[in-house]
Amino acid sequence: MKLIKLYVENYRALKNCLVDISDDLTVVIGKNNTGKTSLAGILSKFLGGASFVYDDLNLAAKKSLYAEVIGESVSEVLPPSMSLTLVIRYTDEDTLKNIRSLLLDLDENNHEVGIRFTRFISLERLESCRDDFRAYCSGLEPGCTSELFEKFMSQNHDKYYKTEVVPIYCHDGKFDLKRTGTPLKADDISRVIRFEYIDALRGVSNKESSSTLGDRISNYYSMFKGSSLVEASKNLLGTLLEMDSQLSDVYSELFENLSKAMQQFGSYEDAGAHPEVVSCLSEQDLLANNTTVRYRSGEYDLPESHSGLGYMNIMSIIMDIIAKSEKMKHDSDGSVGNVGVTASLL
Repeated sequence: MKLIKLYVENYRALKNCLVDISDDLTVVIGKNNTGKTSLAGILSKFLGGASFVYDDLNLAAKKSLYAEVIGESVSEVLPPSMSLTLVIRYTDEDTLKNIRSLLLDLDENNHEVGIRFTRFISLERLESCRDDFRAYCSGLEPGCTSELFEKFMSQNHDKYYKTEVVPIYCHDGKFDLKRTGTPLKADDISRVIRFEYIDALRGVSNKESSSTLGDRISNYYSMFKGSSLVEASKNLLGTLLEMDSQLSDVYSELFENLSKAMQQFGSYEDAGAHPEVVSCLSEQDLLANNTTVRYRSGEYDLPESHSGLGYMNIMSIIMDIIAKSEKMKHDSDGSVGNVGVTASLL
């Protein structure tokens, strides 16, 4: 199953935005303030569970809402809402059990389904918002201004705006707003969409003492040591046990005087105990604190700190993408669930 299109309405810099999704990788490139971060942001809000704020609403939608609130009466037309529509294509090889809640027709030739996420204010809540704002402005000068409405909504938007997710009819890459189904539950969505958000704003460092990429390796191992790295992790553990034995022999000689002093003055001898300094290597600690990435250059190995921060940032993101992609593939039951990863390069 593949996500083939996504459509965004009224989210931050994006008033109406249609994105065609490639089979393997979709890269969004553009100048500053053209909506790249907004595109990643709305996916994070609707699919990743991040919290909405009033400033997520597009400026034009904000103006429309304010006009409704300060008007003589609320019209029957709702102010513009934020929405994300996903068009998904499946094949005959995909099982239908995970998308049965999305199927709105019985046309065997139609292999597309859709999910529409909407953040909206109902007429009833719009009436409440109107009354509450007027009470909020009462006695204040210069009255119910747009600036005061911004402050009011920033504090209270969750009271009036709610999120709804419904299946929507799709065909030939297009969707029909008049053909939607009953609201979906979280389980209906998680069986179809798998999402991870990777932020480029991370604490990379090129100090000589740092091991930024080594930390990513440790995280990768922690994530998969019980699944795809089972055999390799057993080999690592076996090697560490052998090293523990060898190091303990070395420690016995190295710290012989210390052990004798502990036995003599610690009352261990009377109890028949013999304190020893032994090795107890942990694979997680070993990877986190004693692993780094080096670069082969001819006959020499260069440390990761020789790379610029920008390059290290990219390498760090690549490691996260690989780790989270493999995790989603492993967690999938092999049926319809599709893997989706968004990387925001800021």
